Amino acid sequence: MKKCIFLFVVMAFAVSTSDTNIYAGPYTEGLVGYWNFENGGTDLSTNNNTGSLNESAQYTTDQDFLGQSLYLSGGYFSAPFHEDYNFTDSYSLVLWVKEESTSLGTLISRWAHASSERSYELQTNWVTLNSVTNIFSYDGSAFDYNRTDATVALNEWYQVAVTYDGTQMKIFLNGIPFAPYSYSNDINTSSAQLLLGAVGYYENTVDTRYRFYGYIDEVEMFNIALTDEQVMNDYFYVLTGELPTQTIPEPISIILLGIAISSRLIVKRLG
Repeated sequence: MKKCIFLFVVMAFAVSTSDTNIYAGPYTEGLVGYWNFENGGTDLSTNNNTGSLNESAQYTTDQDFLGQSLYLSGGYFSAPFHEDYNFTDSYSLVLWVKEESTSLGTLISRWAHASSERSYELQTNWVTLNSVTNIFSYDGSAFDYNRTDATVALNEWYQVAVTYDGTQMKIFLNGIPFAPYSYSNDINTSSAQLLLGAVGYYENTVDTRYRFYGYIDEVEMFNIALTDEQVMNDYFYVLTGELPTQTIPEPISIILLGIAISSRLIVKRLG
């Protein structure tokens, strides 16, 4: 388990009186893929869908944050097609990224540009510099998208998450959600492989464009929509290696707490 210590200062925040515990951690209902790269491309979900490095991709421990990470400088990571990655009316994607380039890059995708095998993908710097864009298709051809309205700085770690509950798409940065995007279509199913750092061209070929440059870690895929509280506390879990048991904060408290942590975070890997 990855262990970290962190220091943060919160000037003031309210806590709900509810006694409902918040979820945190990667092992939960609906988890269909989980790669933390501590043991190479091993999938730690029950699907055991181990992935592999391609081209110049490598595993590295040169980060003092998340232990061993996936490092991409034009290469990519791939995992074979799995039916559980065909989400229709709900899903969540959660991963940590540290970007080194402002070129258009793909974080995660099940998408083939030159065919009808288009489902979903997350990209950085598409149209808007230093943004994260969530792209999705309902028929394998036409697509829609939503985008963050805050910038992602280079050479800094961020948790990036997407949730879809059948009516709304949301993007999160460091546990904080942006305005939801109304969407009520199913997501197209496809036989495309899962890619990190690249996007497909045909069903099982990879486009040489739109490669991500930087680090990716703690990749989680769910066939359910995580709640806002679950995304925020998944963020905590990666930082602390523990399951919090505090009660669910009010939404404004989540925002304040996220801002405080983002601005005051001091991380040191313990091992």
